[in-house]
Amino acid sequence: EHEYDTHFAGNKRGVKKAFQHYFAAIPDMHTKVNFIMAEGDLVTVQITTTGTNTGPIYGRPATNKKFEINGADIIRFKNGKAVEHWGYQEEGKMLTQLGLIRSLMKEEKSQASDK
Repeated sequence: EHEYDTHFAGNKRGVKKAFQHYFAAIPDMHTKVNFIMAEGDLVTVQITTTGTNTGPIYGRPATNKKFEINGADIIRFKNGKAVEHWGYQEEGKMLTQLGLIRSLMKEEKSQASDK
């Protein structure tokens, strides 16, 4: 597992825990595959994920807010099984939409208008 996630270990056990956590926090999570490409032993997908945070997430209570983010995954297969994964999801964008972090850009704009 090569997708950087500070909340879970970068191994098979960590990936399983991550999915359990996200499905509990966002039970209506839906992922749409926008495009998929395969070449040799690699499959690449670009996705859009949506959902509503109705359960605890990262140790914080549910926000009951919706989000929409994009991401990409590259999976290497060997003998019909996924053996390696690289990925990127717009986690910062999701956390901003859920109100768990504040957008720095909005902060900069409001400071500029105060001058």
